[in-house]
Amino acid sequence: MLVVGEFYPFSDFPMYSDPDPGTTEYIFLGDADSLDEEGLPRPIAMQYLVGVRAAKAKKIFQTNLRERARESGKSFRDLTTTEISKVASETLAFLRGREQHMGTSAEMPERLALVLGEVDLVLGEGIHEKKTVLFEEKRKQP
Repeated sequence: MLVVGEFYPFSDFPMYSDPDPGTTEYIFLGDADSLDEEGLPRPIAMQYLVGVRAAKAKKIFQTNLRERARESGKSFRDLTTTEISKVASETLAFLRGREQHMGTSAEMPERLALVLGEVDLVLGEGIHEKKTVLFEEKRKQP
């Protein structure tokens, strides 16, 4: 028998009452030819179009990043911008390849971008968010 107050959603300990300090990162695919008001690629429906959720895309990218770092004898935090861009390119190519599996090729944007989002909760200041394009597919030659 459950007693109110011991289990979610009735717990006295809310799940998000004490968020971890530091930055939280996420990855998303964007349409490189459709930019938002900040000049960044607009997010696309990743789960529907490539069958991969943002959390899984982040895990794929970070696993590839750590593998590249291991191969080069570095910490993944010491990788150069060029090395990170190469890993982002490979991750984007993998995700792009999923459109065939999902049967969504006709709905996919012509050019995709892999975007890293960083969210930081700063006490007394609020939420700060930064987005960086890690890699963007090139325009096809006519």
